[in-house]
Parts: sequence; C-alpha cells; structure tokens
Amino acid sequence: MQNLVDRMESITRQLKFFSRKGRDSFERFDLCAAMDAALELLEPSIKDRQAHIDFVRPDDATTLMANKLRIEQVMTNIVRNALDAVQDADVRRIEIAMGQTSRNVWFTVADTGHGLRGKTLDDLQEPFATTRESGAGMGLGLTITAGVVTDHGGTIQADDRSTGGTVFRVTLPKKEHSGD
Repeated sequence: MQNLVDRMESITRQLKFFSRKGRDSFERFDLCAAMDAALELLEPSIKDRQAHIDFVRPDDATTLMANKLRIEQVMTNIVRNALDAVQDADVRRIEIAMGQTSRNVWFTVADTGHGLRGKTLDDLQEPFATTRESGAGMGLGLTITAGVVTDHGGTIQADDRSTGGTVFRVTLPKKEHSGD
C-alpha cells in the first residue's frame, strides 16, 4: 500500500510541474539559455545515470518569442525521457543540437537508448502511454509536452535512429505575435 501511495505522490508532483502555466506573457530569450536551465535542473539525474551530454551550440543566438518557462519544461521532459532511455544502455550518450531558419528555431535531442519500441509519436502522446516498464513513469510527459509545443505554434517529431535510440525534434516559430 505504501508503494502505491508513493507512486501517487510522484504522479501528483509531476502533474503539478508540467501543468504550471508560469507567466502567461511571452518574452524574447535565447534557446541555449533555456536548454542550459533544463540541463542544470537535470544534473542529478545525468550524474546518477552516468550519462554523457553532448550539447552542440549554434554559432549564432537562437532567440524566439515564447513563454520561457513552458519551453524549459518541454526541454526538461524530452531530456528526462532520453535519460530514462539510456539508463540501461551500454553507451549512455545524449546529443543535443539546435539551430534556426529565417522563421523558426529548432532543437533535437538524440539518445542511444532503446528507441521507440515500435510506437509512433502519436502513440506516445496518448495519456498514460510509455515505452518504459510498468510502474516506471506515468505516461503524461509527452502528452503535455506536445500540447505546449502546439500552443506555441510549433511541431514535435520523434523517430528511431538508424544507430539505435531515438531522436526528438522540436521546431518553434521565432515570432508569436504579429507586432514583433
């Protein structure tokens, strides 16, 4: 019974984290700074899993107009999923890259983990869907993440890598308001 209570508390904490709206206002910020904040938050998990993070920073600033806290939540969730995926892998590597076009900024998170295990991104966006073993994770992170990305006018993609693991790509418009 205590394990069930602990699991329910964990689910509630995660739901509160991902459901926070934060500031409703949008601000201009650098995507690298948001990723740095997400990686700092995840540092204990990175060390615990003995994962190597390879963050390839773009030469130019990748700024966009968005809700910074919500984008940091998206990044945190995607990197956390990658950390979970590499936990039992022989090679625990996560590669992060980002860049921009004239209209969009994008970032990718690629891992050396177990891959999508035959699931599609649509499958994983279903509430309570997960590629993890039963009892590990609640299966809401990608549902909420996809909602935040869509709310910002962006897209999210996930594919298995030919070398093993998964790559997630998030693309977001640089401008959210017509007056920018």
